[in-house]
Amino acid sequence: YGISISSGAADAVLSWKPDVVEIDKFFVEKLEKQGLITSKNLEKGELKFTMDQSNGTGDFLISFYIKDKSQIPENWSDMEKMIQFTATQKAQ
Repeated sequence: YGISISSGAADAVLSWKPDVVEIDKFFVEKLEKQGLITSKNLEKGELKFTMDQSNGTGDFLISFYIKDKSQIPENWSDMEKMIQFTATQKAQ
């Protein structure tokens, strides 16, 4: 799953269906080491963090792993409902 912001800084929210997919723990650890996470609840499928294009944290490629293959939809429009991302620009 790829996410990016085009410029500036943003407060990001990544959410997913935790009974269906699991976020890569190494991605979460990387964000923690960089001090970017503002809130996390992996059991509920939610991660809030800061992105900033100027410091090199404006683009991320995130791996998710299938937990329950029977719930994976057959089309992309339904798959988009499994993982969602929003970003709100931070005031400078």
